[in-house]
Amino acid sequence: MNRIERINSEMQKLIASIIAEEINNPKIKSGLISVIKVDTTADLKQSKVYISVVGNDEKAIFDSIVQAGGFIRSSLSKKMDIRTIPELIFICDNSIEYAAHISKLIDDIHKKENSK
Repeated sequence: MNRIERINSEMQKLIASIIAEEINNPKIKSGLISVIKVDTTADLKQSKVYISVVGNDEKAIFDSIVQAGGFIRSSLSKKMDIRTIPELIFICDNSIEYAAHISKLIDDIHKKENSK
């Protein structure tokens, strides 16, 4: 595992922990949030943070996470042993939701075939 992969892995764990334990926004607490992946550039200037949100108002929850980006970055700087914390760019990742939808469609097809 190279340096960037180690940084990505550590950031993924820490960001998930910060969102779950340190942010006291009721909107964020109302949803199920997963940090799917972190992709940091080689120069450590930017990190794309892929977030999956499941809840009543997914857009509001995601927007609250984006607004807390400065706090998350500040908290990362206290926990990570690198000189500069990259700028965090949050990206809404719907892959879990999409996979669940596809799985439901496949189950529906199997039910229709079995009922014939």
